[in-house]
Amino acid sequence: MDFATAAELYDYYGNYGNEMGFPVMKRSSKKGDDGIVRWVMYTCGRSGISESNSKNAFKMHPVTKTNCGARVNAVLDSNGRWR
Repeated sequence: MDFATAAELYDYYGNYGNEMGFPVMKRSSKKGDDGIVRWVMYTCGRSGISESNSKNAFKMHPVTKTNCGARVNAVLDSNGRWR
């Protein structure tokens, strides 16, 4: 698949995430030597493993991180399209 802008890619993946039941976030990106973003990774907002910081065992906070592995990587090609 290819997209005109990174925002269009984010919107598409965000809608997909909503349909599948997970939030989407931008995890990382890299810029080229010219300062233009060339690579981006969008992941599930619940990726990673959460550790409880609660001091009181009777007031535990809900776990939001579930080690979700959903993600998409995109690269800016020479035509200016995101693939």
